[in-house]
Amino acid sequence: MLDLRDEWLARHVLPAEPALRGWLRKARHAEFDIDDIIQETYARLVQAPGLEKVVHVRAYLFRTAHSVVAD
Repeated sequence: MLDLRDEWLARHVLPAEPALRGWLRKARHAEFDIDDIIQETYARLVQAPGLEKVVHVRAYLFRTAHSVVAD
């Protein structure tokens, strides 16, 4: 059985992944491995407290990915 975090990610984040991949390609982050950026973004989301309170999930996802690239 999926826990609540897995369900939240599946419902709110996974549908936005194609758009995130497109944004990473357009933003010229192609010098990085986009799959690695996506994986690290998910890892950070899994560890983040209070995800169920995030209102603008897509913006939060993109901001998290941007932070991964910046780090």
